[in-house]
Amino acid sequence: MVTLGDTISQLESAIDNIEEVLAPLLAQPLPDTLAKLDPLERCKLQAFIAYSINTLFFIYMKLNGVPPRCHRVMSELQRVQRYIAKISKVEQVNTRKLKLDKEAAARFVKHGTSNTDKNGGN
Repeated sequence: MVTLGDTISQLESAIDNIEEVLAPLLAQPLPDTLAKLDPLERCKLQAFIAYSINTLFFIYMKLNGVPPRCHRVMSELQRVQRYIAKISKVEQVNTRKLKLDKEAAARFVKHGTSNTDKNGGN
């Protein structure tokens, strides 16, 4: 049987883990942190912050017996989720662009070198 003391210990441990993970982010002002990131990373961080704050408010409402489904926090969470989906889509497109098509590259090289050989090295 799980006791209240066990649950509180688990909560304290989880909070310690969160503080440890967020320490680098909280060590300097947000504008300074954002200035060091590329645009995609800035979007991801800002979406993470917005989602985290809204999720914490959602939890706060539930703990106080207020039904969050009828509150504007739900529409805000859905809005942020749509932005996260858009960011993920852009990220996927960027990673696809970075992949090298080896067969196509080999054809380009072969074609380029065969033209050079035909033109006498010019």
